[in-house]
Amino acid sequence: MLYLHNKKVIIITDSLGLPRSTPEPVTDDQTWVYKIMDYFGKDYRFRLFRHRGMDTTSLVHHLNNNLSVYKDIDIVIMQVGIVDCYPRALSRKNLLKVKAMPNWVQNLIHRMINKYYKFFVELSDNRYVTPTKFSQNLDSIKNYFKSSKVFVIPIAPANVVYRDKNSKIENSIKEYNELHLQTFENRFLKETYCSMDAESIVLSDGHHLSVLGHQEVYLSVKKLLSKAILSPK
Repeated sequence: MLYLHNKKVIIITDSLGLPRSTPEPVTDDQTWVYKIMDYFGKDYRFRLFRHRGMDTTSLVHHLNNNLSVYKDIDIVIMQVGIVDCYPRALSRKNLLKVKAMPNWVQNLIHRMINKYYKFFVELSDNRYVTPTKFSQNLDSIKNYFKSSKVFVIPIAPANVVYRDKNSKIENSIKEYNELHLQTFENRFLKETYCSMDAESIVLSDGHHLSVLGHQEVYLSVKKLLSKAILSPK
């Protein structure tokens, strides 16, 4: 295929950029990732790196492994952060300990946690990636792609479902988005989601993007890639 421009774009995303069948369907053609690739298919050479449940620590690990074979990237579009910042009832270390226990013990612990979930969340800071580590990871990602332009999609705001379930989530999202902004400055797409309320952006699970949420991200990324076409390499 003859491309109008020779720029290579890699999209890095977790499950938020992917199609879903539940809790409400989002088809491939409705996701921001494939809408962007279809719209700019003759303008850019696209590459896609997607990993469900990915946080920035695992992304940094991928830099020198799976991502190392992606060469000569001009533009990076990254969607990551909610897995890092979500306040949890159990730390990752304790979760692994629970998984090593007999099934009946696991079930007992999970029933107790589900019953007193809000209490356990309030009890301690069990975010998988601390703010300090998150900031360090972002620096590592930025340095790895120092020859590329790195653009970051914000963590979507918490809707009522998320806020009712988790009293810490709203402030945590704001804190980690601020760290995104500090690291990537004007390449942090902070205007994304600003024209919509949180209830419209996500599905009923409170986590994954709705069709309207995908459309909002698509418009934001479309705007920056349209500008990039006109700018020098």
